[in-house]
Amino acid sequence: MLRRRVNKQGLAEEARSSRTRRWETQDLVRLVVSVLVTTAIVAFAIDNRRDVRVGWIVGDRDGPLWLVIAVSALVGAAIGALVTLRSRPH
Repeated sequence: MLRRRVNKQGLAEEARSSRTRRWETQDLVRLVVSVLVTTAIVAFAIDNRRDVRVGWIVGDRDGPLWLVIAVSALVGAAIGALVTLRSRPH
């Protein structure tokens, strides 16, 4: 939230409230956590480069382990989001 105040020269200035500073701190924390999570994901992908066989309804296919896990996580997150949206009261 910005407040107007008058400085010594009589000019109006915008003063940031402590609430705005708190949001900036939260943004910094989110950025640091995002960088750490991204680094962990990249390290995980580098460590799991071998191929694995995935069985489908009509056949099998080889693919990198990190991709199989990533796709599984994304599908799980999508299903969780759909369940959460459906269970919210309107």
